[in-house]
Amino acid sequence: MATYYTSSSATGGGDGSINDEFTLQEAADTAVAGDVVLIKADGTYSPTATIDFDTNAGSGNSQIEFKGCASDGTDDDTRATIDGASISSAPIFKTITGGLQFKNLVLQNGTSHNVDHSNGSPEIWENCRFTGATYEGFYDSHSIDHTLKFIECEVDNNGRKGYGNNATDRGGTWWIRCSIHDNVSHGIAEADRSGNRILIIDCLIYDNGGDGICDDGYRATLNVMIKGCTIFGNGGDGIDYGAGSAAYSINIESCIIRSNGGYGINTNTGNTNFALLKNCCFSNNTSGAVDINSGTPWGSDNITSDPKFVSETDGSEDFSLQSDSPCLAAGTDGGIW
Repeated sequence: MATYYTSSSATGGGDGSINDEFTLQEAADTAVAGDVVLIKADGTYSPTATIDFDTNAGSGNSQIEFKGCASDGTDDDTRATIDGASISSAPIFKTITGGLQFKNLVLQNGTSHNVDHSNGSPEIWENCRFTGATYEGFYDSHSIDHTLKFIECEVDNNGRKGYGNNATDRGGTWWIRCSIHDNVSHGIAEADRSGNRILIIDCLIYDNGGDGICDDGYRATLNVMIKGCTIFGNGGDGIDYGAGSAAYSINIESCIIRSNGGYGINTNTGNTNFALLKNCCFSNNTSGAVDINSGTPWGSDNITSDPKFVSETDGSEDFSLQSDSPCLAAGTDGGIW
C-alpha cells in the first residue's frame, strides 16, 4: 500500500513523492488497489485533456482512494479544485475501472459533464462538489449493475441535470446529506433502474429548473427511499415518479416539500399502491400537494402547512426551522444536518 501526491504545478516525470509529485493522470495510471493519492490543494488544476481512470481497479475491500489535502500534503480534508474549462467538449474525470473512492474535491466548469462514470463497480464520492458543467454535473453512462454513493456532496449550477444517467443504466445510487441545487434541468434524474435501491437521505434539493427528483420518463423497476429531505422551489414537480411503464416501490418519509412549480408529488398514474407516504409536510406547491385525491396527501401523519424556514431568500437559503415550525411539532426536520 503506497501513498502518492499530486501538484497543480507538476508537468510530468515525477515519482509521486511529496516533493516530486505526479500529475493527476500519472497518479490515475499508477495507483493500485489499497493505494492513496493525496491531491495537494496548492492551486487550481487545469488539465487540457480528460483524466481517464482506466488502468487499475480497486475492490470493495481495497479501493484506490483519491482525495484532496492541504498544500503541504497534510491529510486534513482540504478540498482541491480541478477546473475543466481547458478540456474541449469532454468530461474532466472519466472513471472506467472500478473500486474507486474520491474525497475532498471540487470539479468545476466541465465543457461536457464534470464526471462521466463508466464502470460497473461500486464507487464512492465524499465531500465533493460538481459545479458549472455545460451538461450534467455528474453523468452515469454505464449499463451494468453497480452502486454509486454520494456522501455530503454538492451538485449545483450545471447546464443540464445535476445528476443524470442514460436510459440503459441499471445501477443504484445513494445520496446521503447532499445538496443538489440551481441546476438548469432536474436535480436528480434516475433512468431505467432495475431492482437496485435508490436512497436519498437527509438531502437538500432546491431551486433546480426541472423536477427536484424524477424518474426521467423511462421504464424502470425502482426501489426508492426518500427520507428526511427538504425539496423546495424546483421549477417542476418536487418528486415525479410513474411517467414510464414501471413497477415501483417508493417510501417517502419525513420530508418537507414546498414551493415547487408543479405538484409536490406527481404520481402520473394516479396510483398510490406503489408508494408509502408518511410524516411529510406540504406547502405552497403550484399545482397542489399531490396530483390525486383532490390534492390531499395519502398515507399517514402528513401535514399541509408553512414549515417556517429561517430563510427562503434566493442565494442565501437557510432551511433550518424556526422554533415554532409546525414541522417540528409533527416530527419532521427536512434533512437539516
